[in-house]
Amino acid sequence: MVQPQPVVQPQPVVEPQPVVQPRSATPGFNDLLKSLSPADWTILGGAVGLFIFSFFGWYGTSFGYSRNGWHYFLTGIVPVLLGVALAVHVVLRRLGIWSVPTTALPLAIWEMIVGGVAAALVLIRVVAGDDVGGYGLDRKFGVFLALLAALALVAGGFVRHQLEPAEEAPAPPGA
Repeated sequence: MVQPQPVVQPQPVVEPQPVVQPRSATPGFNDLLKSLSPADWTILGGAVGLFIFSFFGWYGTSFGYSRNGWHYFLTGIVPVLLGVALAVHVVLRRLGIWSVPTTALPLAIWEMIVGGVAAALVLIRVVAGDDVGGYGLDRKFGVFLALLAALALVAGGFVRHQLEPAEEAPAPPGA
């Protein structure tokens, strides 16, 4: 006797679904990069440049002695710290961690003032020169690059002032 063969029903093919990770509420690095405006890029570039160029030789001699921006507090370290403060401000503002307080002056003007102070301090270092024991030191290319980077901080504020709408200034009390 012949046994009947059981009928096998084909099983539907189940395609594996890609695993989608839930997106976090905080923006990622790519989101930050996409949100940066030309003014932000200019300020970040100037701040990074000023920090890097502070390690280059600013003054020195032909026989190897050299001083960099970290040898000068007011005209070297302070401008670098101002540039770093502007860069941190840009990143925190774009991440939404910090919002700009309302002041009588728009944000772009504040950025130009802080960048201008940094540029003025580096310019004072360029003009004043330096000496060791009465022997004058030559200006090296690092101090000029640092001056250009500090001017980029001012330019970033100017670009923001030109391209982005100004925040409304608060009405004076009693108006």
